[in-house]
Amino acid sequence: MKKITLFFALCAFSFGYSQNGGDTCGTAVEALPGSFTATQINVGPLFGEGGGIGAQSSAWFYYDATADGTIDVSSCGALDSDTRLYIGVGTCGTLTMVTDDDGCGTLRSLYTDYPVTNGTRYYIEWDDRWSSGGDPFDWTLTFNTPPACGEPTNVTIDAFNSIQADFSWGAPAFGAVVDYDWEIVPQGDGQGNNVVTFDSTTSTSDSATGLTPNTAYDLFVRTDCGDPPASTYIGPISFTTLGPPPAGDLACAPIAITVGYMSTSQAHTNADATTEASEPGGTCWFTPGSVSNSVWFEFTIASPSNMTISTDFTGGSLGDTQIAVYSGDCSDLSTLVEVGCDDDSGTALLSLANINPLAAGTYLIQIEGFGGDVGTFDLALTGTTLNVEQFENPNEFTYFPNPVKNELTLKAQSNIQNVSIYNMLGQEVLRTAPNTVRSEVSMSSLQSGAYFVKVTINDVTDTIRIIKQ
Repeated sequence: MKKITLFFALCAFSFGYSQNGGDTCGTAVEALPGSFTATQINVGPLFGEGGGIGAQSSAWFYYDATADGTIDVSSCGALDSDTRLYIGVGTCGTLTMVTDDDGCGTLRSLYTDYPVTNGTRYYIEWDDRWSSGGDPFDWTLTFNTPPACGEPTNVTIDAFNSIQADFSWGAPAFGAVVDYDWEIVPQGDGQGNNVVTFDSTTSTSDSATGLTPNTAYDLFVRTDCGDPPASTYIGPISFTTLGPPPAGDLACAPIAITVGYMSTSQAHTNADATTEASEPGGTCWFTPGSVSNSVWFEFTIASPSNMTISTDFTGGSLGDTQIAVYSGDCSDLSTLVEVGCDDDSGTALLSLANINPLAAGTYLIQIEGFGGDVGTFDLALTGTTLNVEQFENPNEFTYFPNPVKNELTLKAQSNIQNVSIYNMLGQEVLRTAPNTVRSEVSMSSLQSGAYFVKVTINDVTDTIRIIKQ
């Protein structure tokens, strides 16, 4: 009797699954479809990969696919642990991974329909990002036979404005695709109900036009394999169209203003502004070159002038403005040349750009809200005309912004020979010899405070005072 009991115990042990994984990808433990109980993550060894190599302790498993299909990995039945899950393929250290965190609707993780190919090894990583070591948890690995017509993957809204949405998706892992069907419905109505627009395409991207501004919609996409039947729809993918774009939304359709212009009562807004192909952003902005909601103004001066562009007015709802000024052709925004820039030289976070001097010509003003901020604002454009002698002085130069966060831009009519920066103790902290008519001097490594900048042109040195933020 004792021998029989021992025999069955040994058999159970031989066919049972290992409950704990390896500490590293290289020591991952094999997992077969089934249930795992009381998996414990060992605290100490930091060999997680999904959350950043070396960032977390992890329990590693691997699954060797014996047939094409999909797998589901779930810890939804775990009671106490806050789990985070990664599934990857490739070589340890450079795995291509997908992730889930709280996919069960609780603190537990769930990833479904991950495609697998016969003969390929897949890695499963549980890490302890949210609770060091965590409590032991249960999880399951399920293999699913492949559908005859797979669903599209990674359905994404790529861009949208007031009347159009662009979207894309990935090809399914299974099935012979004939084309894809998509539809857009009012948000919350459900697939097939009150369809606003729909179409079919052989591409993995498309656009919906004729939408209504300021309206919430849901997108659904499915694969059509002809025979067998189509896949189920993927969705809803929700989005809300923008309102009508504001005046000055496009660089080639700017708001025309003249010297002396000063708006009142928060006359302008960048709410619902859009971005254009190759649209630039100011080099002095908090995030140089980053643009998301600019509006444009245009002005012309008949003779060289010292110009000031200001958004430094209270009352507007756009509390953090950024200004850039350009010359060039709006038909190709990549060719615009920045001639002035400012970020926060006005009161609080408002901006005021001084450009001294500015040659005769037509210029574009770009007003942007920091970090995607939108709202109302006022704008003023003032200037003082220079005489010919003032403007043609070969040693004259302009500089912006002031205060400066990262780069100080210098522009001259002759080559700038040397630039030297001194702190208030008279110590030289930076020197450069650009020998060009335009120079961007990086001050990002300097501490905040006041500095003197000596600029030498044609062996003549002039000194300016700059505030480093």
